[in-house]
Amino acid sequence: DVGLTQLYRMRDAQLWRHIEFHPECNAIYAALD
Repeated sequence: DVGLTQLYRMRDAQLWRHIEFHPECNAIYAALD
């Protein structure tokens, strides 16, 4: 379902935005970037 896929992508984007503000996750974020 395309709608469900978009919902998961939106949720994933919000999750990554949330992680960006946590210094302890910066190393993980940088490694995946």
